[in-house]
Amino acid sequence: VITVAGGSAPTTINLAVTADADDAYDTGSGTGGQLTADRIFLSTGRYGGCIFRGANIPAGATITAAQFKPYTNDAASAGHRIHVQLSATPAAFTTSVDDLRNRTLSSSYTSFASATLNTQESIDLVAPLQEAVNTAGGLTDIAVLGVAVGTVSWTFYGVTHVQNHPALLSVTYTTGASTHARSALNRASKLAGLVS
Repeated sequence: VITVAGGSAPTTINLAVTADADDAYDTGSGTGGQLTADRIFLSTGRYGGCIFRGANIPAGATITAAQFKPYTNDAASAGHRIHVQLSATPAAFTTSVDDLRNRTLSSSYTSFASATLNTQESIDLVAPLQEAVNTAGGLTDIAVLGVAVGTVSWTFYGVTHVQNHPALLSVTYTTGASTHARSALNRASKLAGLVS
């Protein structure tokens, strides 16, 4: 099998949460999103996350790098899973019951824990973001959701916090890659000038 790879030069996008309704958390099953919080509290059993607008990643893109960069206000104990919503245009968070946890999330996730305080984290999201691109056929916007599993806690700054440390997302991707496979016979024939 011959593999021929080609495509665009890498494209890098750098996004930040810009609206209060685009970062939120719930306080457990049966609750709605806390939309006006200046910090995202991800303790036991909670869902929380951010929506990054204007990503415009095309269908068929290959994600080569992706970093979710929340600014940690309090250390993150082991047991946090970071997913991407499988939607090309994720809706803004709402106060509707279980709005965050009823979203369809990537089966792949990044496990996250950090002992540091007051620092910009860098959490690899290549696998869940690639799953979202493949499933949704490209992404206009990107929703990153954290799930607190077990007895855990973590806090990061929201967009309205006075410290001015909104969550960031950096993504690099390529487009137009193609793979061609030919049998050994066809390759030999082509080399002999028997087929074009």
